[in-house]
Amino acid sequence: MNRTFTGLAALVLLAGAVPFVCLLLPAAPVSVTGAETQPAAAAAPSPAAPTSAADEPTEITETTADPIAALAAAPVYLYDEAAGAVAEVAARDFLIGAAACEMPPDWPDDALCAQMVASHSYALYCRDHGGSDEAGWLTVNSALGSGWTDEAALRAMPMENARAVLRTVKGVGPKVADCVLLYSLSFWKAFPMDVWMKKAMCQLFPRGVPVSCRGHEGIAQQFIFDYARHHLPSGQNQKSARKMQVKEASGN
Repeated sequence: MNRTFTGLAALVLLAGAVPFVCLLLPAAPVSVTGAETQPAAAAAPSPAAPTSAADEPTEITETTADPIAALAAAPVYLYDEAAGAVAEVAARDFLIGAAACEMPPDWPDDALCAQMVASHSYALYCRDHGGSDEAGWLTVNSALGSGWTDEAALRAMPMENARAVLRTVKGVGPKVADCVLLYSLSFWKAFPMDVWMKKAMCQLFPRGVPVSCRGHEGIAQQFIFDYARHHLPSGQNQKSARKMQVKEASGN
């Protein structure tokens, strides 16, 4: 009886241990069918889908250049009064020259660029409103071009040199130059002269500014002008006074 029970117990233990023993053994090779052992055929490349003209990349050529860049590269035609001829100037040189003549060099770059844009726009406007390549878009005078004039540089010059620099600016004559020297740059010797001042000097100081005013002629000029304006007869009053003198002399 004991032997039977012991044998049954051993069988039960062996039956329970079989699955664990199988896990420890190496796996046996698995046979496959012939169809499965053949290597997979390489995938054939699929035919490329037809591309339309819109999908093809556009080739950039010289014929498709930026019109703005082409406009900026076009020259500017200027009629030079000093040379009496039309000059072909590169747009870049024209813009740099315009900014140099009309703007202080220490202004912000954005302000200088804005001035260049305005100058180029004005040149194109003149071209489209009466200008031509043969006659020039704009009229300039190279003899009067001086570039930007710095106030500090003018103050540091002798008065005669500063006057000469101011006179190179187009439209500035002797009176305007002396007014700038006197009122803006404090050159007290500057003596602006116009028709009225010449008349006052002829009647009041025919020999010139008094010696006591030398060195401060510009300040004396203000007093002379004010006195002449209020006390010397004007041109119409002078004519009336002459007529009265003639009548009194003739006895009428």
